[in-house]
Amino acid sequence: MNNTDIATGLLGLAIAFCGWLRARTFPLQSLENGLGAGFFPLLVIGAIVLLSLTSIAVGLRKGSGGTPLTFVMSGTPQAMIVLLALVAFILAFGQFGLLFPGVVLIVGLMLVLGTPLISATLIGSASGGAVYVLFANILRMPMP
Repeated sequence: MNNTDIATGLLGLAIAFCGWLRARTFPLQSLENGLGAGFFPLLVIGAIVLLSLTSIAVGLRKGSGGTPLTFVMSGTPQAMIVLLALVAFILAFGQFGLLFPGVVLIVGLMLVLGTPLISATLIGSASGGAVYVLFANILRMPMP
């Protein structure tokens, strides 16, 4: 059994569950009235669930020849920080909307990946603002 594939799948299911807890309160509408704010988050959550179940199935199918799960490989601390940042983003999104948590998430992840502070701040702020404009003004999705 490949523990890494199974652990990745279970972690993905946990992330999808946290996202679903937040997204289930977003309004869904019929196609005649336009898609509601809950459509895109539920679409992403569905993709995460599908990929997570696939990862678990691959891990179970590989049998006992897999590698054991360890947290000492290079890049693991950064991956854990990214995971925690995404969970924090999900929680902050419900309280503060998209703009502020989006900018903080992008800037923070750029810093974790080694971008200098000034570049991360400028690019992250512009990117977060662009994402907000895309969803709020262009796609006209109501933001909490």
